[in-house]
Amino acid sequence: MAWGCCWLLVVSLIAGPARADQADDARRALDARPADLDARVRYAIALSWRGDWEGSRREAERVLERAPRYWDAHLLLARLDGWAGQYQRARARLQLVLKQSPSRAALLQAVDVELWDRKPAVAQGLLDGALARDVAPEVYLRRARVALLQLHPWRAYRLVRRALELDPVNRPARELRDSITLVSADLAYQAEVMVGADIEDAHSEILTVTALPRAFVYLTLLQEFYRRFGTSNHRLSLQGDWRITPTVQLTLLGGFAAPAQVIADGTASVRIAFPLLARWDAAIGYTYDHLPLPGALHRIRLDQGFLLPMAFRLEVAYVLGILAEQEVGTLHGVQARLYWTRGRFDAYVQYAYGMELYYPTPWASQWMLFKELHSHEVGFQVMGTFGRWTVRGGYGATLRNNSTEVHALHLALRRGF
Repeated sequence: MAWGCCWLLVVSLIAGPARADQADDARRALDARPADLDARVRYAIALSWRGDWEGSRREAERVLERAPRYWDAHLLLARLDGWAGQYQRARARLQLVLKQSPSRAALLQAVDVELWDRKPAVAQGLLDGALARDVAPEVYLRRARVALLQLHPWRAYRLVRRALELDPVNRPARELRDSITLVSADLAYQAEVMVGADIEDAHSEILTVTALPRAFVYLTLLQEFYRRFGTSNHRLSLQGDWRITPTVQLTLLGGFAAPAQVIADGTASVRIAFPLLARWDAAIGYTYDHLPLPGALHRIRLDQGFLLPMAFRLEVAYVLGILAEQEVGTLHGVQARLYWTRGRFDAYVQYAYGMELYYPTPWASQWMLFKELHSHEVGFQVMGTFGRWTVRGGYGATLRNNSTEVHALHLALRRGF
């Protein structure tokens, strides 16, 4: 009985079950040989992949009662601890295994625990240590996962491609490759109807293309078209985002428009987002708009975000605007959005007061067209993600104090490549 070297059992932990009824087959094999510890470990592994973690732990502990140095059972328990988020317990058990019976499988599992705990530097150190000369597909796969946590998707893509060159049927490598987005394109359309003394129709189209959207530095090109009040307006903008840390992000944007009759013909903005507490984050930004008419608009925006129970998130914002060289001095506005996320779907409802708010797309820059009118806006959006496709749509209504109202429908499609 290979208590210290039957590492092929651990490979099944890494690769996953070959078929859905594997646990039933392993149970029958164990019933035929109830004293066979290898068969019991196989059954425990199959239970873990079926989602029966308690049953898997129970079977592994039965093995250790009879054979305390059965290292595969220790590795299974360490993996179960890692899946449950008990990273310190998993590390302690892995250190015991590595001290008593060091192996490649134990080292790979130690890397996995650091990846699950989102500690890429520690995982990288393990890979660059005893595994430095190992060129197996599973090592390249873990190097790719480290690169993703370090916000280097292009490096991750090249590493996972190397893993697939060595093992073209490696399912985890294929799934990781398919999850990496190098470029995303977003096309949004919005139709508006303004009801008042007359009925005015308007529409807009916004194309957004982002290179390496999950990298620590990424660029976004925006091309916007607005047909409003009988005029055509085009704007081109370039936005750069820098994730200074995984939770602190700096955004810079610059753009110009021509022709531009009812939108700003020049725009520049800076924004930084950062955490405050575990479930509380904030952002502050400044935007300068050069207007077609003599004057310029300066805006300061303060955002607060709060994670709530049951997958809800509340965002509130205050905007202070100063219209220079015009009779209008300061302008104020507030907005509140309540998000809900569940699986591949999310939705929000929003309310705003104080100024006319206009959002071309939630993932692009957020434009606010200030007027001297007080207005109330309500709206909602629903979004679903299906593989590399994302579809979203929504409705908004704005009621102004000059007895006019605006109804807007928007629909957008995003594709990752």
